[in-house]
Amino acid sequence: MKKLCVLFIIFLIGCNKPQSKLDKIDWLIGDWQMKSTEGIFIETWNEKNDSVFSGTGFFINQNGDTAFSEKLKIIYIQDTVYYISTVGNQNEGRSIRFTETDFNGNEFSFENIMHDFPRKIIYTRISDTVFFAELRGLENGLERKEEFRFVRIK
Repeated sequence: MKKLCVLFIIFLIGCNKPQSKLDKIDWLIGDWQMKSTEGIFIETWNEKNDSVFSGTGFFINQNGDTAFSEKLKIIYIQDTVYYISTVGNQNEGRSIRFTETDFNGNEFSFENIMHDFPRKIIYTRISDTVFFAELRGLENGLERKEEFRFVRIK
């Protein structure tokens, strides 16, 4: 009976574990790709812990060369979620931090009004196997928008 009580208490503690905001977007964990006539863009996400998702993104052109690569993080700090991107050959290697503006699980967005492009990043879950990523911002003073349709590959 004593063992049963201990197991029940452990079960209750496990069930009452505080939820992280990142639990809402755990569907993002895995490998995703977008094919285009120019090549393939791959984005991969892993859960480091309940407060950090780490990712990579890279574009392989038709010649098989990596034309673009970035390190990504989504971090949860003191009730706010941040999206952090470090692009190898941009911003002198510095990370750019975007702050959540909308975060409901099926659509989440981040913004950094001090950055030119992108200024806003939006992820929209379509299904378990498809999501859209949208980038908005300014380029040479003009509005620019890019859209990507990713399909789960793993």
